[in-house]
Amino acid sequence: HYQKQMMKLIREERITAFIAAESTTCAYLYSLFATMNLRVPEDISLMSFDKPLVESQRPDFFTHISQSEFLKHQIETRDPQVTHRVMSPLLEVRKSTRAIVL
Repeated sequence: HYQKQMMKLIREERITAFIAAESTTCAYLYSLFATMNLRVPEDISLMSFDKPLVESQRPDFFTHISQSEFLKHQIETRDPQVTHRVMSPLLEVRKSTRAIVL
């Protein structure tokens, strides 16, 4: 039932994208959509809030917001006195999202 509802919403373009907290979730959704005969990004876009792991199926495919988590961890572990560091996130547009023409 839920799969049919989701397919209907995607086909009607009421759902156009999924934004996941982790890249592993994006990889899972990509596989799930393939079994549902949905194309990424033609039918649905995917994006995550962390950089895909090099070990993932297609690390250069997924659009993501790079939050420099590794760099932040390195800074904090080298200097335990560092409690606050501003690091601007960076949107890295790849092939898993459609371009919007305005």
